[in-house]
Amino acid sequence: MEFKKWVSILFIVFVLSSVFPGYATPKILSPEEAFPLVRRIAEQAMSKTYWGVWEIKNYGLRKHEFYEVFCYENLGFGWKKLGNQEVFHASMGGYRYVFDLVAQEVKGVYPSYGLSFSPLKEEDVNLILENYLIDFQNNRLFLFSRYNGMIVSSFEFDEEGFLLSHFSYFPDGKVRKEGRFIYRDFSPEYGQLSPYFELMERFAESGRETMDIATAERKRIFLPRLLPPGFDLRRVYVAKSGGNQFYYLLYSDGLQYFLITQSAYPRVSSPSLSLRPILVQREEENVVLVGEKEGFYLSFMGNVDPEIGSQILRSLEREGGF
Repeated sequence: MEFKKWVSILFIVFVLSSVFPGYATPKILSPEEAFPLVRRIAEQAMSKTYWGVWEIKNYGLRKHEFYEVFCYENLGFGWKKLGNQEVFHASMGGYRYVFDLVAQEVKGVYPSYGLSFSPLKEEDVNLILENYLIDFQNNRLFLFSRYNGMIVSSFEFDEEGFLLSHFSYFPDGKVRKEGRFIYRDFSPEYGQLSPYFELMERFAESGRETMDIATAERKRIFLPRLLPPGFDLRRVYVAKSGGNQFYYLLYSDGLQYFLITQSAYPRVSSPSLSLRPILVQREEENVVLVGEKEGFYLSFMGNVDPEIGSQILRSLEREGGF
């Protein structure tokens, strides 16, 4: 194990010298050193109310976009595309809410996962340290996979520990996507943000229902026999849509996520015993795969290679297992 670790670190040195000319020799932190640092960053993320403009350059999709981002202290994050006056999203308590600003109501409630302008979650700190090597230099945090030594993400922070920029990477070490605050105000005009904050306060507890993992297993929810290294079932959500009940299973390695959705009851009169593909599509960076098995609708959504997503979806069994 030690030999593999040092091979990974030598590879990291090579990647960093290629991607970040002039980068100093990596100083991989021990778990004891990394834990208080990562926890402080996660705690700081929502410790102040602010408003800002977040720029995203997505080199994989060749897109360049701007978002308004607002943090409501200790409650959650809201965001919308710059100039959009009709819809905004909010992440609160593990859920992503879609709000209709015109009707002043919730259009949908879904599981929430990684946001580029929200670096790390407190609940994921231990899992991050299990799966990633941590390097912190000059207010910049680098995360490398413990399994292959590849750089996955990096974050830059100001002196108080608030996020300035976030980079994610292709497997060859080149930047996949970069995001940064081009403006941020920690004393925003409340009247400007009150329409968003009032909706967030009003609906923070609505539409929320979770199921503990043990209960999910007793109900024989479909669980994958195949998981990428380091991924773990983090939360099981229950939701209704169009009069039908669905289960959402959120898997994470602390930094990356994928979501499995399944109907709670059979919905096909002539079910297939093996997975029958129905749909393959992309939503932004996520691959979306939909299929049917034993009469249940099953889907996978995540930022992974479509073949990996397909293998995970095909491995779903009602007996579960990891």
